[in-house]
Amino acid sequence: NGWHSALMCHIFKAHLTDIAFTVKLPMEINFLCAASDFYPGNVSVKWLRGSETLKVDSPPVQQGPDGLFYAESVLEFTPQISDSGVTFSCHIHHQARKDPISQDFELNVVGKWEPFLCNLES
Repeated sequence: NGWHSALMCHIFKAHLTDIAFTVKLPMEINFLCAASDFYPGNVSVKWLRGSETLKVDSPPVQQGPDGLFYAESVLEFTPQISDSGVTFSCHIHHQARKDPISQDFELNVVGKWEPFLCNLES
């Protein structure tokens, strides 16, 4: 029922672009971070909101016919207005790399529009 978005993070990809999403409240979001074409077959994923760790995951891996591995991590998140403009990120850690591969994305959170009445006195 939630809105789904895929963030593809390939272990050996050199450059990833920033992504921004607009979310209308109330809505649960499922973000997907996928690592592909890695070997050996162990990987960990860390999800961050700014510098705050939201989730650390060791997702199950699948091996392809070429012998390389693939894994996905999902972050289920219900944003608040205070999350608007905050940078979220997915960090993929693998022993073949010194530093993790990271994908940043920003949320633009819009409140649910509801009519209201104003009583203006003259």
